Amino acid sequence: MNPSNDDPAIETEDGHRLTPLRRFGNPGFKAGAHLLRLLGWDPSGAILHLQPTLESAAPRVESWNVRTGERLPPTFLDSRAPVAGLAIDAACSPITALRKGWSEVTEVWDLRAGQLLATLPFGPTLGDFAASSDGRLAVHCYFRVDVYALPGGDVVGSWSGERPFAVSPDGALIVSRTSSHVPDKLGPLRVSRPDGTAVAPMAPAGLGRASAVAFSHDGRRVIAGLDDGEVACWEVATGERLWRVRPHGGGAPRAIVAVACSAAGESFFTLDSGDRLCAISATGAVRWCAPSGRPARRPSDWGRLLPSPDGTSLAVHTLRESPRIVDAATGAERTPIEGHRDGITALAVSPDGRFAASGDRDGEVRVYDLARDDTLWTLEVDGEVRGVEFTRDGRSLRTAGSDGYVRRWSLATGFEEAQWRRQVRSATTLGLVGARDGARLLVISDGRLQLWSDQTATPVQWSQWIKDVRRFEAAFSDAESRVVVAACGNTKVDRDEWSFVTLDAPTGRQISAREAVPGHLMGLRPTDDGPLSFGLAGDRLVVREAFGARREVAVREKSAAIWEFEVSADGRWMALADRDDVEVWSLAPTARCAARVRPVDGLDSVARLALSADGGVLVVGTSCGVVAVYARTAVA
Repeated sequence: MNPSNDDPAIETEDGHRLTPLRRFGNPGFKAGAHLLRLLGWDPSGAILHLQPTLESAAPRVESWNVRTGERLPPTFLDSRAPVAGLAIDAACSPITALRKGWSEVTEVWDLRAGQLLATLPFGPTLGDFAASSDGRLAVHCYFRVDVYALPGGDVVGSWSGERPFAVSPDGALIVSRTSSHVPDKLGPLRVSRPDGTAVAPMAPAGLGRASAVAFSHDGRRVIAGLDDGEVACWEVATGERLWRVRPHGGGAPRAIVAVACSAAGESFFTLDSGDRLCAISATGAVRWCAPSGRPARRPSDWGRLLPSPDGTSLAVHTLRESPRIVDAATGAERTPIEGHRDGITALAVSPDGRFAASGDRDGEVRVYDLARDDTLWTLEVDGEVRGVEFTRDGRSLRTAGSDGYVRRWSLATGFEEAQWRRQVRSATTLGLVGARDGARLLVISDGRLQLWSDQTATPVQWSQWIKDVRRFEAAFSDAESRVVVAACGNTKVDRDEWSFVTLDAPTGRQISAREAVPGHLMGLRPTDDGPLSFGLAGDRLVVREAFGARREVAVREKSAAIWEFEVSADGRWMALADRDDVEVWSLAPTARCAARVRPVDGLDSVARLALSADGGVLVVGTSCGVVAVYARTAVA
């Protein structure tokens, strides 16, 4: 994907600039996927609305054109309450329910105008709030179904009921599950008028319990997804069951977590806990089945389906995926995103700056050919990606996952060349530091440092616990005959300090006493001339040479906002980032800021940085899965 006019402006300092080269991943539908809720469609069918749920920020509605990916100006709400429930009417005047602190009230907003319409006397929980299509009724369900007239909030009806529940398009009917006093047993579905008058019960005899419900477009039928993977349809007027089907095939049963009806009523759509998506005709025939993104590794108990007004598209949202737009006729994705669907957790650049690699929380590793502007390989590991690293010869990529395996992949074929399981149980942290000879690597994990061989079937050469510290990092030093360990904070004393110690690389034996340095360690990075340590001394970021050297360089004041940092292998360039901005600093001959770039906006933030060996290529990974590539060049 080539740079566009929408790329952030570059601020140049000290005679250098950062030029955007590549941007993998479209933030239009992805930004803050784990922080946003899918609201609905604009009547034109071109706009998808999203609503942030951050407690620390004022709520706002983000909008994108689903055809072009263009971001539209957001609407801000003058409220600091976290979003607890959401609904939208057919005229695209969304209504949001906000919990105000500890008080159990709901705010009703016109999100187009950013205007507060009313305050209702209940506090919704997530997923317990809905509105009629005409925007006249708000329905709250939490062991009771309470119906309020909007915008004033007058009580229309109230009765005992439980989730799932749904409101008919015209607001004339509400379906919910009846409460049962028997533990682990739920009553049948019941259709009621807004005042609570029952229309007909629909007992799912011989079926699993309902886990998702929806009305047909005309309100005459109710479709229910069941926790055993079946879908059933009832006639509202009589309570007669019309058909039942298991759309997602055999295998282990997956509960249906979302159902929806197309605007014209010709199809029902279902989503199960394995993120599989299906379309069913009005007569119960399965039209198509397709996965919603990659198969889920863990079951999801939440999902939302929103058909577009023109009936051509379907918006799909789950807890672990960004909103996606699929073709309602086939299930094929309409807007494929070439990039991660979750936040970047690991990032690396090959020594020659030709390739970049990124990993995410969902176990996906992407390898990019920067010269060809293309994704070279998409690799899969089990669990979250904790580390990626190119070998010094540029022929292979190492990956580390929370499953405890380190793998080596061929860049020429994309095939796995070798895999080893580390000898540590937990996997809360994991890092890889390879030697220049390519035959050894340091594996850092959960208080243990290990030297591994990349050439043998039993890779662990030695293992050492680094005791009494909160965090540590390690790197090769002295022509890779030694290993320097930099640790942060002695847990037995109430103060911040760094401590350094050296180990013999072949044996892991400690060969120097621990040296304590006041301050706070940020990290240790290997360079060709030995590792550099980075830490905080007061309000300054300090770069310190390898163990035994005393030269310290203060490179930045007010360092508390530093989010990530990285250093080039030649030791001459360093990248620093807060949540929004990335700075490139020259470390030789003096420490000076060379250039600055803002690669993110909105709810996105910088998650990882990587530099090529000479510092000429900068790669930024964001919390929303976008990978941006920049070239550092001198200003003529």
